This record gives sequence, C-alpha cells and structure tokens, in this order.
Amino acid sequence: MGLTKHVEHATMLDAGFNEYEPSFIHTKGRYTGYVYHTKIEDADLNIVIIEIHRLGSKKRQRNDYYFGTFHGKHSGEHRTTEEARPFFEEIDKIATRRHRINARDLEAAIQRATEETRQKT
Repeated sequence: MGLTKHVEHATMLDAGFNEYEPSFIHTKGRYTGYVYHTKIEDADLNIVIIEIHRLGSKKRQRNDYYFGTFHGKHSGEHRTTEEARPFFEEIDKIATRRHRINARDLEAAIQRATEETRQKT
C-alpha cells in the first residue's frame, strides 16, 4: 500500500491509527480502497484517511487520497447498522473531490489535526 511511502510510522501511531492497517474497505463508484480511521476520545474527533485505488493513464495503478475529520461516534460504538448510518455518511462525504489531498500533504494534515485536538483538550 502507498500510505507507508507518504506518512511516517511515528505519525500514524501518535494519531492513534492501528499501524498501517486499514479499518475497513470503501467503495466509490467502480473504485475500491481502504479507510484508515482513528478516534481521539478526549475530543470526540474521528480522523479519516481514504485511499482509493484506480487505474490511471497507461493502465498504471494510481492511489487517490482523501482526508477529513468529524465529531461523533465511530462505527463500533453503535449497536445496530441503522445507528451507524451517520458514521458511514460522514465517510462518504470525505470521499469527495473537496477532501482530496496530495499524498505528500497527508502527514502534515494528520499532524495538524492531532495537534489542534491536543491544544483544545
């Protein structure tokens, strides 16, 4: 996976991600990718990276990254699928062009979200 090339291991651990392990799979149209999710409990903040795999020009695989944060419960804090729907709607909102981020900017975005959260708590 390409995420290891763009984000330092220490940054992932500091933010609370489970190493480089994806939390679950995400499908966007005909493309499939991975969601990396962590939650900073003190601030009730979810941090999400979505890595979508697609074929670019010349049939080479390309990874598109999306980054976002939101407040609220994560999927494991809900008892039913219906209760978890708002969480997955937030994930879908992040997987849009507006939240697309250059791979080289991922680490700084994670660090910024983590640092802002620590300053508020």
